[in-house]
Amino acid sequence: MRTEFVAYDRPRLAAASMLGQSFPFTHWAASMRHRVLGPSQSVLVYTYTFEVGPPMLRWLLEPIVVQVFNWQTRRRFARLHDFLAHSAGEVQRWQRAQGMEEFV
Repeated sequence: MRTEFVAYDRPRLAAASMLGQSFPFTHWAASMRHRVLGPSQSVLVYTYTFEVGPPMLRWLLEPIVVQVFNWQTRRRFARLHDFLAHSAGEVQRWQRAQGMEEFV
């Protein structure tokens, strides 16, 4: 799948949409918004939308794609959580070096 950023405001927002089509998707777009909640605490809100095709098979493909996509998304965010929990000090040092003190 080829995507392009349609909005990017590091480190608060990243949004992308699919270029062309990539089976089984006929449309795909997603955004990630990061909000600081307090010292060493934040939330990442991931929103996505997609449509599968071909249209004649959507009734069959969509429930399967939804299950797989949700499962893969949960796995990826669990790995991100584990990385951040394990590497918090390193991430904070990197944020400071990037001038992102508001996120530390």
